[in-house]
Amino acid sequence: EVIDISGLTNPELRFLNHMYGSAMGTLSVDLWDAGTGTNLGTVFTHTGDRGDQWNEELIMLSTTASTVQFSITAVLDSNAGGQTWPGDMAIDEFGVREAAANDLAIVAAVAPSGCDLTAAESIEVWVVNQGLSAESNFDVSYGVNGGAVVIETIAGPLNPGDTAMYVFTATADMSADGIYDVALHVDLPTDNDTTDNNYMTSGENYYTPMAPSMTMGDTICNGDTAYIGAVSDGYIYWYDAATSGNLVGEGDYIDVMPTTTTSYFAEAAASEGHFEDFDSYNVGDYIVASDPANWAVWPGGTPGGAYDMQIDDAQGNGGNSLRVFNSDGTDVVLEFGEAFSTGMFYYSMDMYIVADGYINFQEDVNIGTAWNMSVTFIGGVINIDIDGTSVLTGSYPTTPTGGPMWNTFEFECDYSTGTWEVFTNGT
Repeated sequence: EVIDISGLTNPELRFLNHMYGSAMGTLSVDLWDAGTGTNLGTVFTHTGDRGDQWNEELIMLSTTASTVQFSITAVLDSNAGGQTWPGDMAIDEFGVREAAANDLAIVAAVAPSGCDLTAAESIEVWVVNQGLSAESNFDVSYGVNGGAVVIETIAGPLNPGDTAMYVFTATADMSADGIYDVALHVDLPTDNDTTDNNYMTSGENYYTPMAPSMTMGDTICNGDTAYIGAVSDGYIYWYDAATSGNLVGEGDYIDVMPTTTTSYFAEAAASEGHFEDFDSYNVGDYIVASDPANWAVWPGGTPGGAYDMQIDDAQGNGGNSLRVFNSDGTDVVLEFGEAFSTGMFYYSMDMYIVADGYINFQEDVNIGTAWNMSVTFIGGVINIDIDGTSVLTGSYPTTPTGGPMWNTFEFECDYSTGTWEVFTNGT
């Protein structure tokens, strides 16, 4: 139909699209000058699966035309099996409107989590200018667990399309163990859309576990092996000295075989972790779309679509597995939720490497900012790079003919000493 945009100062096309299926093709929208019948060019195009979800598009229309029309084209494709039917497209709520001149939105916020948080913890908020005008001297605020609200002003200017990362001057008291729910708000009196002005996040001061209980034992003679144990509601680390000792074991019980009179010291620590064997999902499920609390797509990706990865059972190690195949653009992140700088870190996974493998550990909670280390698995050789320099190489098992097999890779780190250990099938 012909749409009269002569009364709009900043015409914006808004519509929703649904592009889901293994045979998804290309959706494109062209803009036409209805008065002259001239095609003014393609204003939107996307190719491929975007997941089982509706996607909103906001497109500024740069034209001097008074009346416009749109042509919407959907092109079929086929999947690996030659089928075209798993590729239907849909559009909804297609229209032109006046773009918001003033629109600030909170897109992210950070409240710390960790052990031994203090009474002066920083709260961070990210505000993006989604409008057409630069904004200055607008207020941002936060409140913790429904308490008093802190209000501060960002001087700006914040130009259209730009994002401001702001750390509040007033800190939050997070010294007591527990969870802290932080409600944030950005206030712009002229804001055309206030639905995106609020944001919720949370941080946690992990509880302090009880000290390990006293254990009863007997003399361990030279050359003998014995168990020693302790009980606590936290994870236990064992040391050979009460302070500045060497770590000699982990867990409730450890094997010891001392050659001299030795004392062992148990430390209880708060712990956080995640385990995943992918058996609770159906084959074909996308991991980020199914579990967004623990997984994320690489920046620029879409849960259930670009960069997301699917559950598979073709190479299941006794069940399902996550298929990692980067040549199709998949690239997911297992989020730890915070940056760690103290304590013990342990990471383990089973890998079936058909050709080459690659993983990395991020150095910042903002994905893609910095790499802590990069690990490659190529031709039976593991290589670990830090800042582009190889610091460790080793081998991982293959079949007698050099083919792929399941291997367990483990990484242990003592952040207090900066010591990393890497294990392949226990070696």
